[in-house]
Amino acid sequence: MTVRRYGEAVSFDGYDLVVLGPGPGDPRDARHPRIAYLRAAVDALLAERRPFLAVCLSHQVLCVRLGFRMRRKDVPNQGLQKEIDLFGVRERVGFYNTFAARSELDGAEIGGVGAVRICRDPATGEVHALHGPWFSSLQFHAESVLTQNGPGDVLLRGAAVLPREAGRGGRGRPRGIRHERRLTAAGNKAGRTIRHSSESSSSSIFNGTLRHAK
Repeated sequence: MTVRRYGEAVSFDGYDLVVLGPGPGDPRDARHPRIAYLRAAVDALLAERRPFLAVCLSHQVLCVRLGFRMRRKDVPNQGLQKEIDLFGVRERVGFYNTFAARSELDGAEIGGVGAVRICRDPATGEVHALHGPWFSSLQFHAESVLTQNGPGDVLLRGAAVLPREAGRGGRGRPRGIRHERRLTAAGNKAGRTIRHSSESSSSSIFNGTLRHAK
């Protein structure tokens, strides 16, 4: 496992999956070093079509880069448990956000990306999660004690990103072939990147760190 600060070079060569972490921060403030880094990371991952998961602040940065409207909430969510429809399944999840992306649609065709599914609040339009061709994002924290079934079903369903979904270009691998899996997590609350390599493993996110279980 390797830890990299957010200020280091944006390079994900050799990794099958990237995890972009939470804030705090204002996703609209491109002048802030952490936001600038996350924007550069998102741009690189979109251009490379490399599978990634974006959480909280990184989800917001991704939404901005995809063209969603971003607004500061009148009342921040700092430990709010809410029941949402997470792509067809009712789940109780924990929110800790000051900003929120908004959409009037449940899906969008985005140029250069393709079809993106949108999990949103039907009343406010606030975007809770995204599923793209090779990426997923979550506004809520799956690792929070406020998220029921968080590290299990919610994380797996809300972050269904697999290396084989990448845009090929030599990066994808056929199913059934054993290979070295490499995972990197960037821009977490501590401003660090976490890398992991293993042939057979499962991973989950807890409080901004990555824990690995054989």
